[in-house]
Amino acid sequence: MEIGIGLDHTLGLGYEEQATVSAEAARLGYKQIWTPEVGADDSFLTCVLRWQATLAAAPGGLTTGIGVSPVGLRTPMGLAISAGSVSKLTGGRFVLGVGSGQATTPRYRQTWGLRGTSVLGLMRDYLVTLKGLLAGETVEYEGPSISLHGARLGIDPPQRTPVYLGALGPEMLRLGGELADGVSLNWCSAEHVAWSRERVAEGAAKTARDASTINVAEYIRVCVDDDVDRARRAYTRNLMGYALGFGPPAPKGTKPQGYRAHFER
Repeated sequence: MEIGIGLDHTLGLGYEEQATVSAEAARLGYKQIWTPEVGADDSFLTCVLRWQATLAAAPGGLTTGIGVSPVGLRTPMGLAISAGSVSKLTGGRFVLGVGSGQATTPRYRQTWGLRGTSVLGLMRDYLVTLKGLLAGETVEYEGPSISLHGARLGIDPPQRTPVYLGALGPEMLRLGGELADGVSLNWCSAEHVAWSRERVAEGAAKTARDASTINVAEYIRVCVDDDVDRARRAYTRNLMGYALGFGPPAPKGTKPQGYRAHFER
């Protein structure tokens, strides 16, 4: 098990402060530094800044990763260009995590022009095309959400870039086991991490993959303050948006999806 540190925009850190914290994390023995992507600062540039800050404290610098980038924000080629460039610059010390964002909602899909109606199909399309592009292949692909013909990444030779899938539900976890290099979990109990690993193994079995080679990354929230009540309030503010599902309740007679379904499980 490797323990990393997650730094996100809610901390309100400037670039110099992020560099300082990153360097301190390397000195303290953390192995990775992760960031989500929320449409604010570019997460790929953020990863480069943090990696550079750790070079003096860790040979080659710490691995950095995005956990995760919602696919509505970028095309597969856009993700591949940025991810491939960061991997090349850092000598392979970068992990690209992708997730569906709020693609379960029609409004989100309309905002970002996402084709098709299946979120599972959308993520399958992204995983297949992304992994092909990052491997230096010429991609010929026709899916419900993505169509690429003769697409190829210009980085030659490409540096290996692991692709993780943000997964909550059983089918997305199985998809991660089938196609991804790892899965990114969030807001899980220890028991639910074990349950998630079982679903990943089921997906891996479909393609005769060794499930032990598929990494599992889990965000564990901490809130540090001398005032315990203040820390609890801050933690709760961070929690509630996820627990409520970032939107209106599911229509009557339908099952909840996304984080709302995750918290029910």
